[in-house]
Amino acid sequence: MQITFNGNSHVQVDDGNDTQIYNDMQEAGDVVLISGSAPFDILLGDASTTELRLNGSKVDFSSSIRIDNSARLTIGL
Repeated sequence: MQITFNGNSHVQVDDGNDTQIYNDMQEAGDVVLISGSAPFDILLGDASTTELRLNGSKVDFSSSIRIDNSARLTIGL
């Protein structure tokens, strides 16, 4: 999975074993590559400034963005 940040955002990722595999604050221009066991549970602090790709394919999570711009989603089912 690749996460690209176009703004500042906190990100937390748990793998399919419910193990937290990533938890950090990122800045605009950062790109994070994550590997692990799917499905991934993801929390994005500012989802509106974040792009996700799973196995090279862009993930559309626009319907999961909350009023505070955060998003919680599961991908790779």
